[in-house]
Amino acid sequence: MNNLVSNKKLLLFFVVIGVGACILSFYFFIQGINISYQISAAEVRYNLIETVQNTSDSKNLIKEKARLSLSSQPSDMVLLAQLNIEDAKRTGQTSGYDEAEKLALKALKLAPTQSEIRGLNLVLVKVLVARHQFEQSLAITDKVFGVNLNPESAFQKAFIYLALNRFEDALKEINFLIKIKPDMSSATLKALVLSYVGQDELAFHYFKKAIKLEDVSEESQSVLTRGQFAQFLLKKGNFKGALQLCDDALKINPQNSFVKQVKASVLIQKNKFSESYQLLSAAFAESKEPVFLMHMLNASKLMNKNSSDFEALAKEIQSVYQEEKSLNNYGHLVDLASVHYVLGEYQKAIDTVLLDRKSKRTFRADVLMAKSLIQLNKIESARDILEEQIARGSTDASLYYLMIEVLPGEFNRDLRELYLQKAKKVNPNFNLDLLLKIP
Repeated sequence: MNNLVSNKKLLLFFVVIGVGACILSFYFFIQGINISYQISAAEVRYNLIETVQNTSDSKNLIKEKARLSLSSQPSDMVLLAQLNIEDAKRTGQTSGYDEAEKLALKALKLAPTQSEIRGLNLVLVKVLVARHQFEQSLAITDKVFGVNLNPESAFQKAFIYLALNRFEDALKEINFLIKIKPDMSSATLKALVLSYVGQDELAFHYFKKAIKLEDVSEESQSVLTRGQFAQFLLKKGNFKGALQLCDDALKINPQNSFVKQVKASVLIQKNKFSESYQLLSAAFAESKEPVFLMHMLNASKLMNKNSSDFEALAKEIQSVYQEEKSLNNYGHLVDLASVHYVLGEYQKAIDTVLLDRKSKRTFRADVLMAKSLIQLNKIESARDILEEQIARGSTDASLYYLMIEVLPGEFNRDLRELYLQKAKKVNPNFNLDLLLKIP
């Protein structure tokens, strides 16, 4: 009898321990979801203060560009073209790419050496990539550098493959590159590729690794990495971390338009529409880049500004885009489609996205097309696009919430609940009010 009582007590003890362990495991699991994409200031702080806003360095760079601009030597023209590209990356203003292209094409007519030819073609590849002309840039890269794995071309090809949704090819190039050149740019690119195939935990790891690999000579990349990391955290609902990264990046370079755009997107998700509008307005005044007008239109709609202000801004942005020499340059086709969406011109948005699809297929364009189809009540077509993106490994809360929109009826109740749980796990702070209001 005593043995039986003892055994019961022992059994009860293990049951209590087991239940307690399950509760603790569940608690830490939930906590893991909540803290998965948290960062500390120390992890992402920019420690290379001596390179920030260094006036003497800026003056030296201006002098160097002035000296090179007087030279007709192909080698000097390569250097000047590369400096213009760096300027474009640093400021986010596309005029630097145009200048680089002019220099490269001019230098190719001056009997450059084989080494200079490779350098000039790499400049042209970077320009084409910036313009989102990915197939053309890939053709030049393969012609000049060959189709085999090559450290000179691996980074560019990985980026191009990423843009073309050729994720397996992108990973092959970047894994090769990161083994022989583990630096901030290669780690950042690997993070981007991983995020596109749904490997978010690994992507988060490589973003943090990129900042640990930061080098004193990488001011432009330091800004770009923080901006792209901020975009990643924005999609995970970590608005505080995203804003911190944007503010750190803007301390390094207050003129960087890409980071300002990312910060404005974070502010919109936090319902700070007026602050977002003001930031975008200042950025457009500095850069004259039409992408800021597009985002200003989004913020204007959300602010419920009076119709005359909204209509005036809409006319201005349409005029700017129509004046562009090539709407496909710098991703303008998808931007124009976004403008049509905000104005309620959903069929025009779809038609414009279809034009863009002739050269590439992107997540952003697919989501925009799905939203437009939903607005036109073409539910099955929208569902096909969304399911294809999910099948590719995309993990974005907007995809899951849009799937809920296209799964009506009692029959789909379980599936809607599944996508709801996925969405909450991916981004617990998703602003559902904005889902169909803006692209």
